[in-house]
Amino acid sequence: MRLKIIMLHRGEANAIGKNPDYYFLQGLYFIDGGNFDQAIKNFAKGVKDKKTHLLCRFNLGYTLFKVGHF
Repeated sequence: MRLKIIMLHRGEANAIGKNPDYYFLQGLYFIDGGNFDQAIKNFAKGVKDKKTHLLCRFNLGYTLFKVGHF
């Protein structure tokens, strides 16, 4: 099994096209600030745009678990 890790600076995400990487970084930003509702919304938008975006899917599940949505 190979795992590809993507390191993006927050400013490098495409804010104009708002691709799943943008929503992933925004979600992480909101998690760091403790705003879990906004993080969930951003991760869900990333999953909606690209259903196979592993980082958005994983962090969406993690955030939902953290707020008690099993």
